[in-house]
Amino acid sequence: MLSSNEKAVQQIDLRLKHLREDLVRFYSAFTTNPKESLANIIVAYEILLANPLVTDDLRAAAYKVREFTTIEVMGRCGTPVKPDSEIKLGDTYQASMDELGKSYRRIVEEQNRKREEYLLPGKNKRRPFKKPESLLR
Repeated sequence: MLSSNEKAVQQIDLRLKHLREDLVRFYSAFTTNPKESLANIIVAYEILLANPLVTDDLRAAAYKVREFTTIEVMGRCGTPVKPDSEIKLGDTYQASMDELGKSYRRIVEEQNRKREEYLLPGKNKRRPFKKPESLLR
């Protein structure tokens, strides 16, 4: 029988696995066919946002990637699209992809910290500072 800490660790691991799969689906949505890429990226974006671990930073980066994809695909199809207000002057597709990766790493790091707390209860908690006996005299 698993302890409550072991169950919590398993839950963290499962959530991280699902987030990783959702991000892989998002990255894999791009194909050589622009229209197919657009459809895939929109669906993958919605699946990614449904993940409970997604933060505002990751959501914003994924949105920018989706917008850049839409602009590119629609431009190739002969329908120019202006970027919406979330895309700032100087933003690039590559910078948005980099933001997405950084946001994901922050989520993983935070979840790993939580995981360690469950695996090593008491070891991560700070103990009050005690002066050595020699200094008390």
